[in-house]
Amino acid sequence: MGKKRYAGLLWTRADRHDKLDTKGIETVRRDNCAFARNTIAGVLRRVLVLRDVPGSVEYVKGRIEELLTGRVDISELVITKGLTREVSEYATRAAHVELAAKRRRRHAATAPRVGDRVPYVILRGHKTSKTYELAEDPVDELLANFAVQVDEVLANLAVQVDEMLANLAVQVDEVLAIFAVQLPHLCLSMAAGTIRQHRVSF
Repeated sequence: MGKKRYAGLLWTRADRHDKLDTKGIETVRRDNCAFARNTIAGVLRRVLVLRDVPGSVEYVKGRIEELLTGRVDISELVITKGLTREVSEYATRAAHVELAAKRRRRHAATAPRVGDRVPYVILRGHKTSKTYELAEDPVDELLANFAVQVDEVLANLAVQVDEMLANLAVQVDEVLAIFAVQLPHLCLSMAAGTIRQHRVSF
């Protein structure tokens, strides 16, 4: 990960970490649905805090089962993206842009404007349908009782979790080794009256 994309434990004392600190990844990005953010956060906690990589894999399987069996509330599947320019100025077709245009045709007074964030869900459709064609307003979706397309959520989640676990599987030993080296230095610093914050990045 780059300098602005990391997850690690923040330490200011020797006995235990203060918190799990993340920046620039899926747990804090607003353009991911809550289901993906919460799932990634659960994986990070199990790997970094509990040091249980196999347990994180089972956790992800359980979350996917919840999604496929309809036990995830639609509010967890809402994605939001910012409308940064007029709809007509976009060169490519994107889900939130198409939905903004659709909402203007329905009711211009309440449609998203430039600068607004556009919430949407991806509905179940034909396998040849484009993602942007299946975007719908969560409120309209609830009223119409459409079926949310979970395949899109799973595809995005699979990529995110796969990349993270592949990276962690290689680096977990390295992280623990860093802890072993840094912890004595932290203790010495505290004894001297100096508390430093240590982030372990990967």
